Amino acid sequence: MPPEICLDPNLTLTTDVKKSILSVKTNNDNQTADITVSTIGENILTEVHRILNTLCHNNTATIYLRMRLTDKNTANCTIEFEKMGFFFSGILPRSANNDELVLQYLNNYVIDFDLIKIDSDKGKEILEYVKKCV
Repeated sequence: MPPEICLDPNLTLTTDVKKSILSVKTNNDNQTADITVSTIGENILTEVHRILNTLCHNNTATIYLRMRLTDKNTANCTIEFEKMGFFFSGILPRSANNDELVLQYLNNYVIDFDLIKIDSDKGKEILEYVKKCV
């Protein structure tokens, strides 16, 4: 289950939008879900946390969170999402300058990091980052 959120009082969002616009698509066969953020509003952290809680309670195994890289709020929000247990998963190229940052959340996974063998320094750095987030 996701940890309780402790909102960063210093988190700065540059938005006049009160309510975030998000969509959620689930695939029950694969136990996965995609949360796509179209617009980051002032309630983004509490809204994602609420959705994450619901998905975890429904035993969704893997949850992806997608946000536009062109939104200047994405970087600040990402730090807070990492505190919830999300970690960097990749970049999804899109047309019309709408590339997306993809974060991932693993619900009730037990990962034996000792079984993962990495051959590059950059890969080892990414593995250490993931260890800190899960």
